[in-house]
Amino acid sequence: MTVRNLSRYIPITIFIFWVIFYTYFQTSSIYGGDAGDLVTAAYLRGVAHPPGYPLYTFIGHLLTKLTLQTVAWRVGLLSSIPSAATLTVLYLLLRMVSKKTVLSLITVFTLGFTYLFWLYAIVPEVFALHTFFVVTLTYLLFLWSNTRSQKYLFLFVFIFGLSLTHHHIILLLVPAFSYWIYTHRKSLPTASPITIGKFIGIFLLGLTPYAYVYFAALSNPPINWENPVTLHQFIRLVTRAGYGAFQLQSNFSDYSVTFFGRIAQLTSYLNLAKQDFLIIGLIFIVMGAFYQWKKNRSHFIYTSLAALFAGPFFILYAAFPLFQIFEVGVFERFMLPSYVFLSIWLLYGFEITTKLMLIVFKRMRFADVSRYTKLIYLFFFVLPLLLLYINYHKLSILKNDRTAENFAQDVFDTLPENSIILPFGDTMTFDMQYIYYTNHYRPDVVLLHIFRAGNPIHYDALKEEYPQLVLPDIGTESKEDFLTRFIEKNYDTAPIYTFGYYDVPIDGEWVQQGLLTRFYMNDDMPSKDFIRSENSRLWEMYRNPLSGSLGTYNEQNMMLADVLTYYIIAQMNVGKLFYQREWYADAENHFQEAIKLNHLYPDPPFWLAYTQLKQQKCNDARVNAERAISLSDTNYRYYSLLAEIYETCLHNDEKAVELKNRAEELKKKGEVLLERL
Repeated sequence: MTVRNLSRYIPITIFIFWVIFYTYFQTSSIYGGDAGDLVTAAYLRGVAHPPGYPLYTFIGHLLTKLTLQTVAWRVGLLSSIPSAATLTVLYLLLRMVSKKTVLSLITVFTLGFTYLFWLYAIVPEVFALHTFFVVTLTYLLFLWSNTRSQKYLFLFVFIFGLSLTHHHIILLLVPAFSYWIYTHRKSLPTASPITIGKFIGIFLLGLTPYAYVYFAALSNPPINWENPVTLHQFIRLVTRAGYGAFQLQSNFSDYSVTFFGRIAQLTSYLNLAKQDFLIIGLIFIVMGAFYQWKKNRSHFIYTSLAALFAGPFFILYAAFPLFQIFEVGVFERFMLPSYVFLSIWLLYGFEITTKLMLIVFKRMRFADVSRYTKLIYLFFFVLPLLLLYINYHKLSILKNDRTAENFAQDVFDTLPENSIILPFGDTMTFDMQYIYYTNHYRPDVVLLHIFRAGNPIHYDALKEEYPQLVLPDIGTESKEDFLTRFIEKNYDTAPIYTFGYYDVPIDGEWVQQGLLTRFYMNDDMPSKDFIRSENSRLWEMYRNPLSGSLGTYNEQNMMLADVLTYYIIAQMNVGKLFYQREWYADAENHFQEAIKLNHLYPDPPFWLAYTQLKQQKCNDARVNAERAISLSDTNYRYYSLLAEIYETCLHNDEKAVELKNRAEELKKKGEVLLERL
């Protein structure tokens, strides 16, 4: 068999290898972020959060019919298989533009072993399928321009329409697509009504999966965002009208949308790319960009437009806040499409490096210089092997990780029978609904998104799912008013829980019980002994959120880190409750537990210092107040506390005055900044 014949089998070999590789590491549970909503919507044949992801949820629903593994694993096939296909098509694209088989293979393996690509190949999320569309559309455009065969252009139009039924950020590549079509406009078919009609028809055919959300919504599934059974509600779903568009930060006083905030985001993009490709990989990428610019200017412009708009431009426009690990996790997902185009430059970086090294060998009068090419290729192959070694332990630990499910179970286990739970935030809501519907966990509980309950489009479906509830008539009042009336009407029939504290004008209050708070009318307020014993019982019962991957790679597997935030906030709230009751030793324990979960948050050591000051543990209080300041040196409250410790406990008036002055200075700066904003 000739080398040419063997090369025909390379693409299918690549695909099979990566399917086996990624499915082996594929997670058997939800990872975090939107995974719980996507998987549950697919399982229930429902409508996921805007823009609905009809293609994903339709195929995902079919996959849930398999009898393999868990529901999350089955839907996760929509990550592993498209990721394998992405690397296969990328190989074909690289081989086409470079004619370098070995370098194309090395590049594909490098991308396949990067942390970000590998992660989203093994967890149930939408980004792997989106990346497949990105590389496939590019490949089809290049095939069209190379062969002038119109079938590739028609296929491009169809798949572009199909990709819009998955993720709208494919629109970010329109500038690159437009440039390529314009520069090859001589290859376009003659513009006739029939031809234009064909293009429009094929494009609309690609959009047909959006019909799925209409038919799915007709059955009133429990997960039914925007209930798109009317044109108005369908448009709201597709345009994300009630969920937030690409501009994630609407508050322009936020640091993330300032000039320096955007520079910080760009810096974060480069830092994360450096972590994924390593510094040597970035060097190859930069060299490759310059080499492509010299070798093929039109290819360079296309790659630059695609890389810029798919990565830095969108990230700067979206203005992601980057103050917490979870927020960085949200941020990094959107870098994935740009990695396809960085990989093109990586290939060219390998190519120019090979040429330069051969020139050096030739000048050094090495005999038979061409034979050193294989050694150079072996040197390049160290990069993907190094990435495999670095990322193996970080990602293999996710295979059987149950952090998200354990968190949801802890929340459910907090509840007495027949309770009502009003979950707070996407992480809690999506994690809970996954085990509630797919595992049928705690079916006695009413899982209610209270502010969706006040929306007329969900009203009838909720009454059908939970006939025992008394839902207030929907009027023109605010969401908070609806919540108030809901509590009043259902308080006597079921315990009502949530996370945190909603401000409701009722004679009662939310009382912290473990991870959650329960609403009590003043006449039913539990005793102090019950509050103390119930919290002790619940915290002893809970699973350790650090027992899984977060205990080893807290700062790497970032989308899961939001789970820790719930535990930390709840530990802090219990600690503050105990502090108010003057149970200082118990309060101290809860603040210390919060620190164990994440030692980078400044508030737990601040409150721990406060509690230790009450117990006259002067040096311990000083150490923890200083720790809080080291984590956030612009918070005047931390300096005020440290001043109080020095004045009342350590009896160092001079130091206390110095710290008070610093606190006053920071307080005034904060007031001036707030006034300007």
